[in-house]
Amino acid sequence: MSDEAAFSTTVKLTRGTSTDDRDTIKTTVSAPDVETLNDRVDAVKAYMAEWADDLRDVQPEASRRTSEDQQDLGSVKA
Repeated sequence: MSDEAAFSTTVKLTRGTSTDDRDTIKTTVSAPDVETLNDRVDAVKAYMAEWADDLRDVQPEASRRTSEDQQDLGSVKA
């Protein structure tokens, strides 16, 4: 952080809830004063929402799953 950027914060956005469907975007924002920092954070959050939509479009709807039920190791036959 330079002398001009006296304030800094990290904005983190997580999209999705399960392990297979989770994307995290993390951005650090800095500014010389709190008012400018607030303005920049608001702008970054708007961009992050767009980026999350872009990530959602990249991710295919159907994920690869095995045909076997592997929730219980006892159900898989060797």
